[in-house]
Amino acid sequence: MGANGQWVPDELTLQQSLQLLQQAGMQDNAVQQQVHQMLQQVSQKPDFNLYLVQIFANMPKADEIVRQRAGLLLKNAVNRDIPQDILEYVKAAVLQMVQDPARSLRHTAGSVITTICQRHGVSSWLAALEGLCESLANPNPDVRDGAWSALEKVCEDAVEFVKQLSADPADPRIAGFLQFSRTKMLPLFFQLVGPQQPLVHRQYGCKCINHFGLNFMFMYHSMDVYLPEFAGPYIQMLGSLATDTNSDIVKCVCQGFCFVVGFGADKIQGQEAVLCNFMLQACQHPEYEVRLSALEFWPTACYNEALHSHIAPVLTQLVPVLLTNMVYSDSDFATMDPAMLTDDNSSVPDQQHDIAPRSHYSKEEQDEDDQPTTWGSDWTVRKAAASSLDNCAVRFEMAILPLVLPLIEQRLAAEQWDVRESAVLALGAIAAGCQGSLQSHLPNVLRLLLGLCKAKEPLLRSISCWAVSRFGEWISSDDVACEALPPVVATILPCVLDRNKRVQEAAISAFATLEESARGHLNPFLGDITQTFARAFQMYQAKNLLILYDAVGTLAECVGQMLNNPTLIQTLVPPLINKFETTQDRSLVPCMEALGSVLTQLGPSVIEICPKVAQKCIGLVTNTLMEIQAYNQLQAQDRGVPPDRNIMACALDVLSNMCDGLKDRTGEVLQVANFVPIVAPCCRDEALGTKQSGFALMGDLAKYSFQHLQPVQQEVLQLALSHLSHPSPNCANNAIWSLGEMCTKLEPAVLNPVVGQIVQQACTVLTQSRHHQLAVNAALSLGRLGLAASQELAQLLPQYMLAWCNVMRLARVDGEKVQAFQGFLNVIKLNPQAATQSPEVMKSLFEAVATFFPPLPQAGPFPGTEQISPQLRELLLMYKTQMGAGWPEFAAGMVKEARTRLTAAGLECPT
Repeated sequence: MGANGQWVPDELTLQQSLQLLQQAGMQDNAVQQQVHQMLQQVSQKPDFNLYLVQIFANMPKADEIVRQRAGLLLKNAVNRDIPQDILEYVKAAVLQMVQDPARSLRHTAGSVITTICQRHGVSSWLAALEGLCESLANPNPDVRDGAWSALEKVCEDAVEFVKQLSADPADPRIAGFLQFSRTKMLPLFFQLVGPQQPLVHRQYGCKCINHFGLNFMFMYHSMDVYLPEFAGPYIQMLGSLATDTNSDIVKCVCQGFCFVVGFGADKIQGQEAVLCNFMLQACQHPEYEVRLSALEFWPTACYNEALHSHIAPVLTQLVPVLLTNMVYSDSDFATMDPAMLTDDNSSVPDQQHDIAPRSHYSKEEQDEDDQPTTWGSDWTVRKAAASSLDNCAVRFEMAILPLVLPLIEQRLAAEQWDVRESAVLALGAIAAGCQGSLQSHLPNVLRLLLGLCKAKEPLLRSISCWAVSRFGEWISSDDVACEALPPVVATILPCVLDRNKRVQEAAISAFATLEESARGHLNPFLGDITQTFARAFQMYQAKNLLILYDAVGTLAECVGQMLNNPTLIQTLVPPLINKFETTQDRSLVPCMEALGSVLTQLGPSVIEICPKVAQKCIGLVTNTLMEIQAYNQLQAQDRGVPPDRNIMACALDVLSNMCDGLKDRTGEVLQVANFVPIVAPCCRDEALGTKQSGFALMGDLAKYSFQHLQPVQQEVLQLALSHLSHPSPNCANNAIWSLGEMCTKLEPAVLNPVVGQIVQQACTVLTQSRHHQLAVNAALSLGRLGLAASQELAQLLPQYMLAWCNVMRLARVDGEKVQAFQGFLNVIKLNPQAATQSPEVMKSLFEAVATFFPPLPQAGPFPGTEQISPQLRELLLMYKTQMGAGWPEFAAGMVKEARTRLTAAGLECPT
């Protein structure tokens, strides 16, 4: 830039840049590569961005596509650090460009503005918002369109940033934007979206306001939000635009009302019936996207009891509308892979874009949100309608059945296969809510569905497999399974090997669902199941292989030791191992997850393959650690995509599964394939998943083969200690658990010097952690520490006894709890006065010990309780005797359950 702020381009450089941007559109790959290289070179020039501005904003006679390419390169450029004077030059140019006659250039300018706001913070460039808002009054429709387009992009990104930041409204990163939105932008938007305003104002304004509304800026139940004063105007806007004829606006209205019902239903009191009728009409809108948005209303509304009385009157009209929407539409067929309709496509390889990326989650990380949904990932009108019917069936079971069953019966008799298919989808949709009321009909329903699993049309076969799985709970019930399960298995297993990939997908998914409910009932069929899975390994393409891995892992987890049969092992394990050895891409993750589940159940029966599995896991971890080291040594600007740690974490979990399966025979594998050296580096890795899996493996090694961990005991002990208070609960939990496994086996010279540190950190967890299992593991580790360092702990017992007993009284009775109390007995015998420091400590002790006395949570004593219960009873009797006449008053202060258990143990308590 010159001293006067003016910049004059070099004509030759300008023409060269223009030529490069023109050549960028050529189809020749060689030319593309050459252009890319030359652009990389010229982009290093300090004033290259100014040439992009020149072409984009100041050369109206250049080709529009060339100018747009310059704008897109400029967008990428402003996402990096550039000199402030050049940035100001770019800002001025792009603000002017939102008024360009060419729509593509106006929208590109809006993208550049949004990127600048993202990079530097929208509050730092409020002048842009001010100018764009002023442009909305411009009589030129192109200017208004450009301004709205830019504002919509900025609002979307800025509001998302505010939501993710969750900062104080006064935070300088968002304060300016919130204040401008409150005082100028939102009042203007609400003014411009009135029913009488031009379409461009209503259309864009509704979208902009929805960015605020749908991101909790106006309302979120009764919690504080950033802009609550606009909740009323927002609902008024939605109501005033509900009769608009523009489909984009109606879609926005549907989205807005769905949100309000979910997060601010108290604000529409008195209007519920009107809203339900509006949504009913919107579900019949000719535009696909409007119907898709409207159908989201019913599941949300069904969760709100206050709306039930308003939904019930429209069910008679709603149910037929839902079933109509459940038929495949022209849009569905237009976007559908033609292979879904092909009878035999099982040998056609899947395209990479058809395979969803898969991440590895340890068991501690998995929750309901991680699991596959009932309706799959691709959301469509028919799935939204089925979900709505599902929710209505759950909430209005008795009212729904008389309405839906005649319609299903009528559609099952239709000549068109897609109408029959929608009837099957409806049957599956009402399964969860109406299964009880359908009891007498279920045998006939099941026969019908099993017959349709053999239909000519692949999509009818696939939906029928899915629908069968929806009745899995009934099929697997003890009083029905003997009759229902054999025909189901006999029908679904051939579908697993169908020649159509969509049918394969539905069948193997259905069978995995059935495994979870049938469990032990599958024992008579394990031969057929394992043979079918073995054949599926041979014929499945990449996408369905992922589901097959899940089915194999689920089978192992659900049938357990029933799978531990030489014939079954020989059938199922070799093809799984073959995939494990030959797979090179990220599908190795689900393959290893399945293998881990199998190794846990089969253990010593497959010990001959374990060294080979361990060697590959060691290699995967070692290679990833080397890649990470090389990546970290690069300069920041030279780093590309970081190494994938998913496979490393999964390999660690396979080794943990192996230890769990082999138990005391783990050492036999370690003698051949020693994976101890990879544990410490993985526990040091910055990735939480790697740390978590590393500490899990550390604990398993300590539990089953400590002699192999002993050479590095000092190192792994320090690692565990350093993570006891880790901010990640899962990492801290595994570190504490591994410490508990080690503490009874560590050499005194290693353990004793750190007992105080262990107690201090464990006390912090016991008193401050909000995660129950983390606190329980800390208490278990402290208790077990008493088996090895009772003298040292006895002195420290007053520091942690109250917190320890409070946690242990809520922990389930199992082998680890028994062992922890054995250690605790060692300690308290050396310092019995610790329990008498306060009535609160004594009460907590009695309630914790009472959990070992009848009535126990399940029939029969837990392992070890026979040995420890008399000792614990003797301890409590000692304290009771010391209390003398004060016992009744003390005992009366305990919870009723503890008094009942203590009385059963001979320590009479007042009722």
